[in-house]
Amino acid sequence: MTVAQQLGHREPAPARPAPWNLGRALALLADHRCACLGCEGATTSCEWPSWRRCELCGCMWKPAEIRGRRYAETVRGRCTANELEEER
Repeated sequence: MTVAQQLGHREPAPARPAPWNLGRALALLADHRCACLGCEGATTSCEWPSWRRCELCGCMWKPAEIRGRRYAETVRGRCTANELEEER
């Protein structure tokens, strides 16, 4: 155990990916691209009406509007941003 650890100091947290941004996600979805962080896949129609599936990660996306507010609904596939980075 180091002196810093004995004194209760913690190691700095590892760098995190850029935060998820709704405006960016909606723009990507409008361009038929996946909104997952780190994913560059294209989205195509799928078996669920008005949903789109990413060809790369398998996540499904649906832009929605509820009481005048825009959302991006998602059903996660096999990926997270970290898994995609590890595969590259």
